[in-house]
Amino acid sequence: MFFSIKYFAIALLLLPAALMAQTGSSDLATLRDKAGLQSDSVILIVSGGAFPKGSTLRIFSAIRTGGNRSGKFESWLDRWNQKEGPDHGFLDRVSTPEESDLLVVQFRTAASAYVSESAIRVGNIDREGRPSDDWKVESEAGIRRLELPVRTYILIRKAGIWHLVFHHTEDGRSEKRFRDPEIVLRNEIKKRMKDR
Repeated sequence: MFFSIKYFAIALLLLPAALMAQTGSSDLATLRDKAGLQSDSVILIVSGGAFPKGSTLRIFSAIRTGGNRSGKFESWLDRWNQKEGPDHGFLDRVSTPEESDLLVVQFRTAASAYVSESAIRVGNIDREGRPSDDWKVESEAGIRRLELPVRTYILIRKAGIWHLVFHHTEDGRSEKRFRDPEIVLRNEIKKRMKDR
């Protein structure tokens, strides 16, 4: 009896980890693809995971939001290493995710879309605001660019398994929207490097 209760208790303890490590999720599949990870790589979703300790962390960046974002992030890494590296640890760029301790991924879910907008106003009020017998119809048409969400992820590797410790979606509609979604990424890395 005790033997079966023991295994039941162990199974209950492992169930949350198994649920978090679901590899069939389309979001995790997209993340693996954008990060350059193998399709069978396990990603655990954790909260509050600390960056590994040590004077130097190996970092791989997979920034795919268009333009020269990757080069901009690498310039920031150089500035970090010069100014903050001696006090809070260095970030050493590597060329593949397999070599890294820290993986940063940022991508737009799809290319920006263009949407058409049309407006029609019908009324019988003249320019002075008085009712009129004449009905007026005015129409406007236009096209505007719709920015699609930018997703940001930070993963750390522990014992050969990736742990997703941060994710953010910049939807472009927020009042506190950053013009450069990379600011969120840099601020999170700064905070976690200083906290370790």
